[in-house]
Amino acid sequence: MRTAAIKIKILIFCLLFAAGLSFTLISETGTQKKMKPKPKPGTPIQLLPENNSSFKGYPTTLTLEWKPVKEATEYDVEIDCLGCRNPGKWDSETGKVWKSAPGLTKTKYTFIFAGHYKGRWRVRASKDLFHKGEWSSWRYFEFDTSGSKKTALQACGIVLESLDKTKGFAGDSIVMFGVWGSLPGNKFPCLKNKDKLILLPIRVWSENVIRVKIPEGLTPGKYQVGVYCLHPQMGPADSSGWLDFEIVKENKK
Repeated sequence: MRTAAIKIKILIFCLLFAAGLSFTLISETGTQKKMKPKPKPGTPIQLLPENNSSFKGYPTTLTLEWKPVKEATEYDVEIDCLGCRNPGKWDSETGKVWKSAPGLTKTKYTFIFAGHYKGRWRVRASKDLFHKGEWSSWRYFEFDTSGSKKTALQACGIVLESLDKTKGFAGDSIVMFGVWGSLPGNKFPCLKNKDKLILLPIRVWSENVIRVKIPEGLTPGKYQVGVYCLHPQMGPADSSGWLDFEIVKENKK
């Protein structure tokens, strides 16, 4: 019973500490000690890009920068996309932001955005698991890739710009951002390496977003993912271009 009581006290202490509340510890001898959690870090000031920045063409690479916060040990960044998952809605409105980058130790972050979309980003500072600061306000940007050289170079009018992740396991899904056209037609998403070519079942198809499934039982290893304009068994075919993707072994507990 004594052990259980101690565990409960420790749990209460942790909850109060995490909530940032002050409290008093009383020992068995009646000694009192005022406990005051450390203050949370301040909110980072965003530097670049400027709010409502507009970028045209490729590459859709963007670097976010902010001022360092005193006593912060790391930073969390969230990037949101308007219409990447559902037309007219921010991805965060449908469940989660387009991309999260937690635990950054530098005051800048570079990523490849989805392409012809509007986006926004915010950042917060952190001391540790229990001391995370407030999120900054959203800062907005957009890319215009219409009529860009990269799109024009694709003979069948499709182009792969980015993926929602670079690693996954068999049975998982991959979201492919790019220019795809309104219907699949004779377009075939694939994984390939030097030994295999695997067709990927299509789950969602829209003009700028494809969601495909990685087949069950696929061997872990390094692959490339892309879309052929014609079934590869029918002869030489143009493609969207290819990006690296690694299939990892699922950690089943």
